Amino acid sequence: MHFDLSKPQKLFADSVRNFCQREFSAERVREFMLTESAIDDRLWQAFAEQGWLGLHIDEQYEGLGLGTVDLAVLAEEFGRACVSGPWLATTWGVTLLQAVGDSAAAEYLPAIIDGDLKIAVGALEDSGSWSLCVEGMESVLKDGTLSGHKQLVQHAKQADQLLLPVQVNGEIGLVIVPTDANGLTLEKTPGIDATRTLYRVELNDVSVNADQLIASGAEAEAAWKRALQTMSVVAAAEMLGLQEWMLEATVEYAKTRRQFNKPIGSFQSVQHQCAEILQLADGARAAVWYAAWAVEEKTKDVDQAVSVAKAYTSDAARRAGNLSVQIHGGIGFTWEHDLHLYYKRARADEFLFGDVSFHLQNLGAAALTN
Repeated sequence: MHFDLSKPQKLFADSVRNFCQREFSAERVREFMLTESAIDDRLWQAFAEQGWLGLHIDEQYEGLGLGTVDLAVLAEEFGRACVSGPWLATTWGVTLLQAVGDSAAAEYLPAIIDGDLKIAVGALEDSGSWSLCVEGMESVLKDGTLSGHKQLVQHAKQADQLLLPVQVNGEIGLVIVPTDANGLTLEKTPGIDATRTLYRVELNDVSVNADQLIASGAEAEAAWKRALQTMSVVAAAEMLGLQEWMLEATVEYAKTRRQFNKPIGSFQSVQHQCAEILQLADGARAAVWYAAWAVEEKTKDVDQAVSVAKAYTSDAARRAGNLSVQIHGGIGFTWEHDLHLYYKRARADEFLFGDVSFHLQNLGAAALTN
């Protein structure tokens, strides 16, 4: 079976790549890394004008109404350019809001897609688990008051609203809390990827009204699962883009770097390593595109397809980064070279929305139940 992007999708990829080449050179990304938001307002509004903040969101919420495959195309090109800033955090927020639907989606999505409102999702607590489990959740909403914490929340300080899974009456609930709410504090925390900022969110008796609880129980769990599927594909697609850049940069270096009066690319051991990076990228591409199509079409094997894509690309991007650094030699370890930007992003994305172990456990559980 031959699986490829459509002509409009290829044209879309070309247009995004051209935009990123103009606006997100390595020099610009390094400049953004020194700022709090890792992007500027002009570029964020450009994202909104292009429709990239709501690419896969239904038209009734002022999105473009495209599919998960188109979203994966965008994420792949953003990975290729190592685009900085809160695009991933925003995409997670709008994806989860659309999965919830109803009045919450109608209230928040149009403003977010227009670039007027920023949102971030705070999911992780000290356990570090991507599976929502009521028993282990420390963030609790009781009698209209929310207390607890969330960690590793991307761009929380730049967000106007936080979307948080919490424990409500022994069930999972999804609440929206403004970042300027009384009792909510943000503490910046270090992260391996300097192109995205991370925060710890402390919740101390934060008042939450009934309208802020946008979903609970089975509805919240179903929305979380749908959003996690989509975002796992997005992270995998971004890692595919990272691998493609690593492959191109490493092959070009092997052609020009000389040892013993020969390009190092003429040595068989280096050729084998470059070939392995290519093989890893090709495997990741097949897994990502199929998983994106499976999510879009809601196929029976969607859970397995998503876990295969995320587990494979997480491992492949790490291995590709290791091989790229090895071929580059000493310069591959330096701050001045751009390789570390991509390698660190790959290691951060490896953990997002479930690492290799998380998705392999999902595959194992699915195999036992079938």
